Amino acid sequence: MDRQFSIGAEAEPRKTFRIMLRLPGRELDLENSWCQRTLCADGAICESVTLATGNHGREVSGEELDDWIATFPIEVADRRIHMRQLPPPE
Repeated sequence: MDRQFSIGAEAEPRKTFRIMLRLPGRELDLENSWCQRTLCADGAICESVTLATGNHGREVSGEELDDWIATFPIEVADRRIHMRQLPPPE
């Protein structure tokens, strides 16, 4: 759970909802993957993750994936639809 918008060290972690799309094929390629993290009106964080695969990919642990996702900033929801291009299949 991310504490980016928490107040004080004793604050409760925010609820996080993660939607992941993994393209079929080879190992994960985080360099060509993307993530969008949004702070919702109720204070929850919604994470939309698209994981690309590739020839130079590798196995990724759950902890490593969580750390990678945490590198993306949390944006405030603006009620608009943001189009993102999917990585091309290998």
